[in-house]
Amino acid sequence: MKKTLDPNYYPLILPVTLVGANVNGKPNFQTTLLVGVINNNPMTVAVSINKKHHTAKGILEHNNFSLNIPSEDLVVETDYCGITSGREVDKSEIFSVFYGELKTAPMIDECKLTMECKVIDQRDLGRGICFIAEIVKMYADDEIITKRPNKDGTAPNFAKLRPLIGAESGWYHGIGERIANAYSAGKEYEKKKKNQK
Repeated sequence: MKKTLDPNYYPLILPVTLVGANVNGKPNFQTTLLVGVINNNPMTVAVSINKKHHTAKGILEHNNFSLNIPSEDLVVETDYCGITSGREVDKSEIFSVFYGELKTAPMIDECKLTMECKVIDQRDLGRGICFIAEIVKMYADDEIITKRPNKDGTAPNFAKLRPLIGAESGWYHGIGERIANAYSAGKEYEKKKKNQK
């Protein structure tokens, strides 16, 4: 039997992401779970940042930011970026930083998958701001790039990336192995249905 839960707790398993922004001329990084893809052509994301956070100041100043996907081996640094404020701690030397096309969206070299994002809209959510942004460029280390199943082109291999997943439980989790190919596994449904008769 299902029970109701408090909807103010995160109802989903969410990707742990380091949001990067230049603030007062220095790169700053904030850990968040509040990131999601909302469109795929162009690839568009929504990121919610508390208005009081140092990172929000940088995003508002430059109209861009980066998304950096940390692997399991960066859990200490990732958590540190979430429990400290850039107003009190200089986070510019925690990681090796590089810049891409947007020039002011700092990306983390130690993260095997990074994206630079240009803000195209924003929504005031009261306590926070939801930044809606287009992913301008995505960068991935060679070791995590794989051929896309059933499609042309390449994509990140998340089993090799080993990203962190966050939950309201207060724990960081890893991900397991790939289970099936999307847009392909469902084709077996009719066979499965017939076998059940």
